[in-house]
Amino acid sequence: MYRFILAIFLIAVPFNLDRIIILNNNAVLQDKDNKSDLQSSEPFIGKDYSKLRDTLYTTHNYYVEINLKKQLGYLYGRDGLKHIFKLSSGTDRIKDGIKTREGVFVVQEKNRKRYSKEFETWMLKWMGFNYGIGMHALYGNSYYKYLGRNTASHGCIRLSREDADFIFSRVKVGTPVLVHSENNVVSIGFTDSTNTYFRYSNEELSDLVKNRLAAIYNKRYFLEAKEKLLVDFSNITHFGLPLGNVKKVPYRQLIFVHYFKDIPTTIDQVK
Repeated sequence: MYRFILAIFLIAVPFNLDRIIILNNNAVLQDKDNKSDLQSSEPFIGKDYSKLRDTLYTTHNYYVEINLKKQLGYLYGRDGLKHIFKLSSGTDRIKDGIKTREGVFVVQEKNRKRYSKEFETWMLKWMGFNYGIGMHALYGNSYYKYLGRNTASHGCIRLSREDADFIFSRVKVGTPVLVHSENNVVSIGFTDSTNTYFRYSNEELSDLVKNRLAAIYNKRYFLEAKEKLLVDFSNITHFGLPLGNVKKVPYRQLIFVHYFKDIPTTIDQVK
């Protein structure tokens, strides 16, 4: 009446699977032509996970995403807000200019006005996140023509005064800032009341993120990345955290398998 069966717990719902074959206590996912997707008997999730991302979580009400490739930014709110804004990031094509560095950062400081001695200019609604790099507006409108179109700053994220006002009024010190060129393996999400989250020191968090990225590359993310990690001012420095490289993310991921004893083999036994 009872027998050993193999239960497979998937993080996401699999598709295009006709059956599971049990071989030597391992599961092989089969396609509809009854051909195995694998060369071995190790269990894999039966879908494309090349776009898998490791999510870090914030308790703040907002976070900022900077897309350097599109020269666009996004202010996300816990209430569902998605404010899209144009920007100009850093370029090394101008004197003393540098490309805006990618990574996971948090707002380290806020000032309504900050004077740059190096470039002899006022930066309005300053929101610094990477040493001397931050989001800000400028006096005048001559730079507006580059927003959303060209990299034009010495390294900072230039915003219109209107968008700078809107963002400055909402973000706080510790608000996450995700800067990428669409090659990131790390994303940001909001905490909720249904899950447990863990806060580590900067050194511990840096090591954990690196290990989790390695787990994704080695197809072991669902086996090793168990905890939901918090990021804030207390554990992210100006240096930030790595984003990973999406080109290293494989198509397949190993899944967790567990063996159960005395599982009913008919529907009637389940009732």
